Amino acid sequence: MGIALILWGCSAETLDRAPLGDTEESFFDEPVDYFTLSLTAYSELTDFYWWHGGSGNYLHGLWHMSGDDITSDNQFQDMELFTASMSPTNGKIGEYWDRAYVLIGKANVMIDKTTSADRDAYEDPSFLDHIAGEGYFLRGYMFWKLYNKFGTAPLITERITTFDKIDNPKTEGVQLLDQAISDLEAAANLLPESWDASNKGRVFANSARGMLVKALVFRGNYGGGNADYTQALTVFNTINNSVTSLTPAYTDNFDVFDENNEESLFEFQASEATGLDNVWLDNGGPWRGVESMHAFWGFFDASGSTADNDSGGNPWRITQKLSNAYGIDAGAPDPRLEFFMEADRSFTKYGKAGFNELNGTGRGSRNNPRILRYSDVILMAAEAAARTNDLTTAVDLINDVRTRARDWATAVGAPEITTTGEPADRPASTDQAEVLDWVFDERWVELAGEEDARWFDLKRMHETGLVDLATWTADDNGWSTDLASPTQFNPNKLIWPIPQVEIDRNNAISTNNPGY
Repeated sequence: MGIALILWGCSAETLDRAPLGDTEESFFDEPVDYFTLSLTAYSELTDFYWWHGGSGNYLHGLWHMSGDDITSDNQFQDMELFTASMSPTNGKIGEYWDRAYVLIGKANVMIDKTTSADRDAYEDPSFLDHIAGEGYFLRGYMFWKLYNKFGTAPLITERITTFDKIDNPKTEGVQLLDQAISDLEAAANLLPESWDASNKGRVFANSARGMLVKALVFRGNYGGGNADYTQALTVFNTINNSVTSLTPAYTDNFDVFDENNEESLFEFQASEATGLDNVWLDNGGPWRGVESMHAFWGFFDASGSTADNDSGGNPWRITQKLSNAYGIDAGAPDPRLEFFMEADRSFTKYGKAGFNELNGTGRGSRNNPRILRYSDVILMAAEAAARTNDLTTAVDLINDVRTRARDWATAVGAPEITTTGEPADRPASTDQAEVLDWVFDERWVELAGEEDARWFDLKRMHETGLVDLATWTADDNGWSTDLASPTQFNPNKLIWPIPQVEIDRNNAISTNNPGY
């Protein structure tokens, strides 16, 4: 929290500058100029996480609701079940697409300006490498997201400065994943191993390594096979564990007072503008001190107060399916779910009292969304090991995550936490299918309600034959939901449509995704 306020503050030296000339080249002559460029890319993340005041056009449901872990009884039907409103004209999908390419465009500028800079002009030009690494990371991250959400999208890897470059065709196959992997490899080689306290919140080498592990396993699922799984394990073993490790307490990862901790590899740095964060203004202005800089976690607030949750008193809930398996309705509830779940299955991860901190509006939160955690990466490595039939390593990695959960629950011993030795270690197994089931079950619990986790996992399970989503109906043995609508999940729509506005303006794209 506070990267925009701490990291990029202006000093008297940086303010005492000659007037800008007629070209941008006259601007990029001091390190602070490049730092400001980096800030503009990070700040674009705000547009994915803030509460869009007045319009109700918050995007969170797009990446939280499409799965069998979180549900709602009166909202987000289109996002839960891929109903007819998930069409090429869906405003939220269009906004997500546009924001993604704004961020990619800013990352391209970062890469262009830092790699073309005169390194001899600076006593220590390493800052150029670090900012280039941030650009590669952010671009690779967004290409990974676009692949998993749309399946195909234009691959723009250069700064567009002429009109003949504005029309770009859709990718084929796993080209977006290929580029994401290439970008993340570059980022891992350019980023520093760590930052000092004043730079906390910037991505670092382990951020790129962790994201690279995920991208490689995903590409392995979608055709790459054992070569990608083996490479993912190799990258996983290069993660610097003097910098990155599991936190002692599972709850540290959702606590506003323990942000950017040793388990966190990538967070959106939620904050509050100096002039009081204004949830009705976006962050695109000249940082007047009132733009939106917050995250929104009102859906994880169980208070029933619309001032806090702005969802009509209907917060998000754990699905009955997940609760039956590991929650309050299970014989031996998992402490990770039990701690954040209310009696009505309302889920308060990020929004639990004492863990969240609202800004002056009562809606915007200072609690950082943890986009990539080390436990996620550990379980990706466990999957890679299981898929290459190294079942001993896979089980050991699963148990690393379960041990943390068990030790934390035992140490805390709060009334709402089970302390009867759950979750117990998984035993040794020679059954690959069984171990893969354990991997995905562990991800289901550990990452419940977190960004894109379960939805992307279900798609990968379907792709590799672990489940057949075509057989799922909207019941608690399949697509569990609290929605009363008779609409069923459509397994033929596992990706979003390309926004119609993109097809209309891009002469290189004439057809949409199948089914749209």
